[in-house]
Amino acid sequence: MPGWYVHMEAAHDTARAMRDGVIPPGFAISAAEAKDIGEHCHTWRNYLALGSLGPDLFYLLPDFKNTTGQVIRDRKSTRLNSSHTVI
Repeated sequence: MPGWYVHMEAAHDTARAMRDGVIPPGFAISAAEAKDIGEHCHTWRNYLALGSLGPDLFYLLPDFKNTTGQVIRDRKSTRLNSSHTVI
């Protein structure tokens, strides 16, 4: 699975090409439309970055990788499991 950088860099390169009007032959939109979309992508770069991660964002978040990023929960469960009731 590619990391964050690869996704965002691919989106950035695509947006740059569209902004320059570079589109493959037979593309569904004209060069003028591609330039307009490329400008929007440049103007709203944060949304472009978020969209480039898309559904993979949930895979890449540390909350969904075993116990990575769950330090507080682990500390709490360790305390609960190791506490003793002294009679």
